[in-house]
Amino acid sequence: MNHLVPQASVIGTPTTDPDDYFDPETHPGTEACEWNEHSYISFGHGATIRTRPVKAGQAKDPMGPAHEDFDRLRQAAAVAGPQNSRSAPSPLTGVSDEAFVYDQTTGEAEFRQYDAIVVLRTRNLLTEVRYRWAKKGVSPPEGITGLRQGAIQISQWIAAALLAGRPVTS
Repeated sequence: MNHLVPQASVIGTPTTDPDDYFDPETHPGTEACEWNEHSYISFGHGATIRTRPVKAGQAKDPMGPAHEDFDRLRQAAAVAGPQNSRSAPSPLTGVSDEAFVYDQTTGEAEFRQYDAIVVLRTRNLLTEVRYRWAKKGVSPPEGITGLRQGAIQISQWIAAALLAGRPVTS
């Protein structure tokens, strides 16, 4: 992670958002960690990884509900909010059982945050990877395409570790 988030000063910080699919307060078992280039999210690069296991439904098979949740997240990603813009979610192959990627820009012209976001499903575990750039008046040095490549790379590391049965480490 060091080459994507140089000199990370905040490591392993859990993140929450009460209106979010990955909120640990409302969805037990959800885990999150975050790395930021500086002590504040608003300066430089950052990465956030959030995971949520999907439990089996009445059919006692967690894959069906996990696939349904994945589809709902993909549909939600296609809708931009009032102060952000999003690219359409694009399918990503070769990363996990299912994955998609999209870009999001939030904030005003003076201060914008650029995010490349990958959502992947590995069996019944849903994971969101956000690789971001935020700096007042400065666009990402690697561009949106570079941010997207960083998010995809992090996702590939996670999927490979999960499929090999190893812990995900930085």
